[in-house]
Amino acid sequence: MHRFLKTDGSARVLNVLASGMRPPSDFDRELASGKRLSSGLFENMMMFGIGNEIMQIGLEKHLSEKMKQTTRVSTHPGILKTDLHNGQGLLFDIFERVLTALSGVTEEKCGMTQASILASEKLHFGGLSYVDPFGNGRVASDELLHQVDLHLDWLWSLLTNITEFE
Repeated sequence: MHRFLKTDGSARVLNVLASGMRPPSDFDRELASGKRLSSGLFENMMMFGIGNEIMQIGLEKHLSEKMKQTTRVSTHPGILKTDLHNGQGLLFDIFERVLTALSGVTEEKCGMTQASILASEKLHFGGLSYVDPFGNGRVASDELLHQVDLHLDWLWSLLTNITEFE
């Protein structure tokens, strides 16, 4: 990633998978490493989200001083009206339809919210900010920081070995 970013402090990166919230479960190293397989979309998305959050914080630790000048913001799209989640089982399909009917947003509205977040002058420049699905700033949860303490070094090693990160 660092090869594609400006190093003058003007670059902004938007992570749209999570926003520093309390993780729905503990990080599963077996699933992340492929030693345990799962066909459940929800489980896989949640584990990817937790790993993504851990790596966002890991970037703070591992980026060069010049790259730390980039503004990074982590947010979550909220409950999208999409058919991505369909086919995960009858109960989940019913739950998802009720949830999106009550509080879902369209992909277009979500995109406009995320673009507004990325362009906001309220972000912490040269660091990582968290914004909830409604555009409110927040801090990383204690539960997320605990997952970072437990798994950052392991996950960083796994992913940098796979990708040969410089």
